[in-house]
Amino acid sequence: MLKKILFLIPFLLIFASCTEDFPEEGELGDENQVIAFKAEPPEVGIGDSTVVTPLMHLPEGEMNYQWFLCLPNKNDQSDNLATCITDRFEEQGNIIGNCADDPEAKLCLLTTDATATYMVPDVLWFSSVEKTTYFYFIHLASLLGDPLTACETAWQTMTPNENCLISGKRILYNGGDIKNQNPSILNLVHEEQTVDPTGIYTVSEDYSYFTVNFDVTSVDEFNPLVAGGFKLEVNYFTTCGKIEPWNDEIRCTSDGTLESAVCEVKEFELSPDISGECLIYVILRDREFYGEEGDVIEGTDPYVPGLDWFIQRIQVQ
Repeated sequence: MLKKILFLIPFLLIFASCTEDFPEEGELGDENQVIAFKAEPPEVGIGDSTVVTPLMHLPEGEMNYQWFLCLPNKNDQSDNLATCITDRFEEQGNIIGNCADDPEAKLCLLTTDATATYMVPDVLWFSSVEKTTYFYFIHLASLLGDPLTACETAWQTMTPNENCLISGKRILYNGGDIKNQNPSILNLVHEEQTVDPTGIYTVSEDYSYFTVNFDVTSVDEFNPLVAGGFKLEVNYFTTCGKIEPWNDEIRCTSDGTLESAVCEVKEFELSPDISGECLIYVILRDREFYGEEGDVIEGTDPYVPGLDWFIQRIQVQ
């Protein structure tokens, strides 16, 4: 039987859903960083499994990981990871067990692997949900061995650092038949030329302009039902230099079907400051509405989007 873990430190600590400060202009530095999380699939029902994978920038080397599950009080849907953790920790007598040993646990250890897999059990917390609700994955990553030991100071002071990354991912539980899937990024386009996503693409040390190409039919099926169309959020990061803009949106119009959607994808500018091989990261999130207030489809949550990421290898010369 796996041992239970007793925390002797205040568990008021792991609450940033994104603790790392993202650099402006998309420039990734010399410190390890969590860029994004992808849940596959992003919505689950009883009996469904989801796999959560972090997109990591690891210039300092591989890290040690621990994942926790937290099921919040369904009467408080305030997206407050801190409340979820502190309330459940106190309810469980300051003890956190293993999720596999106790499917009813509201706060438990999932795994120490690089990715986390969770199958939604048929327990009261989920079966009592009429439509949708959400729950949390908590991700600890440390360069200095066991995260529970190495991150004690970071937890107590609520100051994650390069040796202790503290992040979270929200997952949507949906008891219905229709669930969101992740969008799908296909490739980058440079000067009207499709970039081979499996190869290394060569650019000069001057500015280069790219657009991202994605499968519009992979976007959340609820989006086109919103008056005025729908939009996606896109972020760009790089180890090559700088990107402008690094945070943007893609607006789409539609007559009510994904096949008819027309999307305006803006260029981003890559400004290299190195020579040699480097990377461009693209993160695409769906289910971002810009219709009239109240247009959110009943039974869905627009703030738990599907997500995809894409990595392009670049050679600057």
